[in-house]
Amino acid sequence: DRRAAAFEDAVVADLLDAGPDALARLARVPAALAADLAVSAWGPWQVLVGMSPRGPGALLHRAAPLGAGYAVLTWDVPDGGAP
Repeated sequence: DRRAAAFEDAVVADLLDAGPDALARLARVPAALAADLAVSAWGPWQVLVGMSPRGPGALLHRAAPLGAGYAVLTWDVPDGGAP
């Protein structure tokens, strides 16, 4: 699907940003589009939106074996608070 690469780039950027605008964009990703692109993480993103520390993250690994994109990210949690 021609939309997949741009979609993945935008989602990873939004997850790394984790600011209010980025989280709002992730919350608005339509379930139908996620299904069309075989995105299995759509549900967990919606949980992450509610739990995010709202700060920048770090990309630890990103790969696309056999054309399926995967990313591993982390976020620092401010002292004294849960995400």
